Amino acid sequence: MSLYIDINKDLSSFNLEVAMESKGGIIGFLGASGSGKSMTLKCIAGLEKADSGKIIINEKVLFDSENKINIKTKDRKVGFLFQNYALFPHMTIRDNIEIGLDKLRKIEKNKLSSTYIEKFGLNGLENRYHLRANMERELIEILKDYDGTVVFVTHDIAEAYRVCDKIIVFDGGKASEIREKDLLFKNPLSLAEAKITGCKNISKAKIINKDFIFAKEWNLKLKYQYRSNSINYIAIRSHNIKLFNNKKHNNDNVFNMIIENIVENPFDYTLYIKEVNCNNSNSSINFTISKEEMKFNVNDVIKVKFEENYLFTFE
Repeated sequence: MSLYIDINKDLSSFNLEVAMESKGGIIGFLGASGSGKSMTLKCIAGLEKADSGKIIINEKVLFDSENKINIKTKDRKVGFLFQNYALFPHMTIRDNIEIGLDKLRKIEKNKLSSTYIEKFGLNGLENRYHLRANMERELIEILKDYDGTVVFVTHDIAEAYRVCDKIIVFDGGKASEIREKDLLFKNPLSLAEAKITGCKNISKAKIINKDFIFAKEWNLKLKYQYRSNSINYIAIRSHNIKLFNNKKHNNDNVFNMIIENIVENPFDYTLYIKEVNCNNSNSSINFTISKEEMKFNVNDVIKVKFEENYLFTFE
């Protein structure tokens, strides 16, 4: 089962540009509201028409602007579940399930709907008219048995990670390359990817040489893993900064930092720290520390280590 998209659509707020190809699995469209995720999904389903490009599913061309192909929505065989589930309020749960099975005989409809009622734990509720439940776990279980391609649209980072195999980040109408979810979170390749995956510590950067880079906003000269000459940013996740321990760590990327603020969370603390000689008022770095390690106060100076293999850079 395959999905190929290469489309453009001019919208009032941005130009939608999406190019991707996948052979099966659950693909997450991740991005802020209004970034182009749902519009791309509507173009796949035929609810909206792209201005140019191609959409191909399982070798069947659904849209090709050059050859003037635009298959009708009803003939695309694309299942589309709206964000609010779009249930018919005048129909029971069983009726809502069976409405999409119009080509099956009544006995087959009943058998298939009973299967899904059982899977979703809705026994005894199938004749009711309202459904209010958290179905994420059941959705994941059902999709495990599906060998086609699923596109899952969300702006929730954790939800995307739990549900999807691969993720595409949308930012202002532009879709990034499709990424394995673990690689996306481990090593974002753009500012948009870093932000949407929850990275709080991002600084503009300047390469010094192939061994060192200067984080301008943090006032830190960091040893890093060189990847290219086209680097504008350096970043690190808050939980990957460590309190320096001379028994465990070498002296690379160890700095004296002053604590500007402390926030207690349910299971840890967030310390807002900056390099002791930094005059930039917007240079605070988020540093997560366990409650067992926490023994500091605001204005204390601490030594922390920025592990080289946890630093990531991008244009």
